[in-house]
Amino acid sequence: MKIDRVTLPIASARSAMCIAAFIFAGCGAAGVNQVGPTEDLDSTISFDDEASDRLPRSALVRRAEAALGSGEGAQAQSLFEEAIQANSEDLRALLGLGLAFEMQEDLSRAEATYRQALLVDPAFADALNNLGLLLRDRGEFTGAVQSFRAAVSADPDRTEAYANLALTLDDAEAPPEQVRQAYDLAIQRSPRDATLRANLGLYLLRVGEVETGADELRRALPLARENPVALLAIGNGLRRAGRYPDAVEAMTRAVQAHPQGGTPALYAELTLAHMAARDGAAAEASAGRAIELDPSYALAHFLLGRILLARNACAEATTAMREYLRLEPQGDHAAAARGSLRCR
Repeated sequence: MKIDRVTLPIASARSAMCIAAFIFAGCGAAGVNQVGPTEDLDSTISFDDEASDRLPRSALVRRAEAALGSGEGAQAQSLFEEAIQANSEDLRALLGLGLAFEMQEDLSRAEATYRQALLVDPAFADALNNLGLLLRDRGEFTGAVQSFRAAVSADPDRTEAYANLALTLDDAEAPPEQVRQAYDLAIQRSPRDATLRANLGLYLLRVGEVETGADELRRALPLARENPVALLAIGNGLRRAGRYPDAVEAMTRAVQAHPQGGTPALYAELTLAHMAARDGAAAEASAGRAIELDPSYALAHFLLGRILLARNACAEATTAMREYLRLEPQGDHAAAARGSLRCR
């Protein structure tokens, strides 16, 4: 069973996918977008216990699934195909074969395999969910929505299909009442999933319901626990909503939860939260930490320059801005940096 792909809130455009590597390297601060699954919605390719109960599993399929779980896509494909030759209506083998094709990035054959499974059982929720994800990735939102709606109709307890339906309606810029209803239904089934609440909050911010969106993000904050991706999304949204102390809390927790103890990009986001909260000393410390981790991270030099300007440390600010311009002479903040060199 597959869950939705990971996206982050620091994307240059709404459709862009700054994959989870952001928290390890960084992309640059911009608009809010969706965030990917929490530990409650695992993104690995696997069959859960419920699927094991629902679908019979031959010895051959067991071997194929073991190969799939080990990342051996070609071996899994061969074994699943052998199982299907023995039984052309083996739904578990068909589902696994689709996943094996996806693992090898053969998406056209993956789609054909999921559709083959649906010819055997049109209400096969696993295949409907995975087909919806393929269509969504290609921007075929109408077909994706139809697949997810069919999945939840076939299996009303299919939490991830509700979540994927909400995310797809959001991406498709469907009428707000449809998007909100889809998120609400998904949250009813998984009320402690931080990313569902975070995505709803980010959506509400984008459509102008700032206070309601901020409240939803605040509810997501304690649920995110030690998930740096979700915490980053929540903090970014709370800062843009004007909830600065909450944004600082979320960004601080994101840094602390990061497996390497933070990145320059995460510290830059924390710096922005401290700046918004008008805590200059904390902002300066965060920017300094970003530079300590990577002296070539230009944005941190620019932010440090802004902080130093705010406390009238002109000489130090000029040094920081010159370093930013050395690193990114044509960067997004180049004009502002050059203007600040007139500081006296």
